[in-house]
Amino acid sequence: MGEQKEGAKHEVARSRDNYMSWSDDCTKYMLEWYIEKQRDKPPTFKWKAQHHLQCANDLNDKFGITATAKQVHRHFRSFKEKWKWIKLAKGRSGYGFDKVLNKFNIDKSEKSPSKLGKIKFHYLTHSIKFYHLLEELFSDSSHADGTLGIDVNDASENVESDGSSETSSHTSTAEQGLSDSDMIAPNSPAEGTRSNLKRKHVRAP
Repeated sequence: MGEQKEGAKHEVARSRDNYMSWSDDCTKYMLEWYIEKQRDKPPTFKWKAQHHLQCANDLNDKFGITATAKQVHRHFRSFKEKWKWIKLAKGRSGYGFDKVLNKFNIDKSEKSPSKLGKIKFHYLTHSIKFYHLLEELFSDSSHADGTLGIDVNDASENVESDGSSETSSHTSTAEQGLSDSDMIAPNSPAEGTRSNLKRKHVRAP
């Protein structure tokens, strides 16, 4: 009986480390934190585990939450993957980009699994939240995040497999077709929540 209780406690602790709900304010602060941190850094600069830990500590101090370095790192990587989708779309002819709404005008035929697929299509054809922050943070690809590279063609599978959803103020989860291990919940309290979701984490060297 005692072993079962200990196992349950361990499972709760591990689940807490795998999942949290992100408010827009926390997400914006996180992106701005990384932008400021990499400012004036040389091309050889790489993100390390200590940076993600420092960002988590600063987030916790400012918003009174309990984010971990793993959660921050995962949230950071989810946006880096999405920026790869944006770069790919900008390089394709026929994908007009609306600079006012920060979204792409893409024909619905591109939703086919053999082309963009649903997840990328819905993300790119809706107003891209934090677009200018993503552009400032990730447009210089020389700054690595210390993780294994993710091919842009596999990014949708990577995000889809996490089993939870990312919500946005302009559309429902189903409409967005997005999925992420970290929810971005607009206008929600900046608090971490627990879940039984599991995901293998790639450690930064």
